[in-house]
Order: sequence, then structure tokens, then C-alpha cells
Amino acid sequence: LAPEVVQTIAAGGDRDVFARGLPVEPDAAYHGWSYRNCWWYTHNAHAAYTGIGINGQWLYIDPAAEMVLVMQSSNPLADDATIDDVLLRAFHAIARELRAV
Repeated sequence: LAPEVVQTIAAGGDRDVFARGLPVEPDAAYHGWSYRNCWWYTHNAHAAYTGIGINGQWLYIDPAAEMVLVMQSSNPLADDATIDDVLLRAFHAIARELRAV
């Protein structure tokens, strides 16, 4: 991809618009996130963002940790907030460890 395309993707979306659009609890996995151009943005310290597919498909990109994590799975439900929360905690933990090395 051209650098300007990557910059556009990595820029993220409007967090206020996202917060108004989803019924997200303050401690939920997606609290403080945004969405733009089919990408979900964590706005965490690593500026991580992710593509999320149906039934557990993930492409998680953490620029600070220089990590791209690909997960392929077949969850019984198309969307499961409990599983998402566990996975995101694991992805963040892996990135933190890589960043510490």
C-alpha cells in the first residue's frame, strides 16, 4: 500500500461519534475506541487498530510493538462481547511484552 493510504487507515475515526453510536459500558472492551473505513481503533498508547470479521476473525495491528496478529477461528456466535474482551486483553498483553523486549 502507498504510505498515504496506510496513514489514512492508521489515523482512526471520531471517538465521540463512536461513543454515541454504540451502547458501550465504560469498562467494555470497545470503550474509547473509534471506527473508520472498516477498521476499529483502540486509541491506546500503542495506537493499535484492528480489522474484525464475523465469528472470530481478527487482524490486529500494533505499530508500537511492530506486531501484526492474525487470528482465524470459527466461534459459534457471529459476535460475542465476552470473547472479544478476553481476546483484546490477550492481544494487548502480547503487544506489551513485545514492546518491552
